[in-house]
Amino acid sequence: MASTVCKFRCESCEPQHDGDTGRKVVLTTHYDEALSKEDASFSKATPSGRFEARIDNVAALDAMQFETGKTYYLTIHTERQ
Repeated sequence: MASTVCKFRCESCEPQHDGDTGRKVVLTTHYDEALSKEDASFSKATPSGRFEARIDNVAALDAMQFETGKTYYLTIHTERQ
């Protein structure tokens, strides 16, 4: 199964305004080559990107603890047949 790993920074994690417990999470690529060799490597492999999702799974939100400014790894792989 083919896969790739992207490094993203949380731009926002906002509550929804419809009274639900879900949150809208926005992740974008952000690299600072001065910080680490890892960031330099990610900036060459995935120089730009944006991921936006509404997450209603409270357990997942609690486990991930999305926080603005914090970095996360996103693994993308093909669907298993």
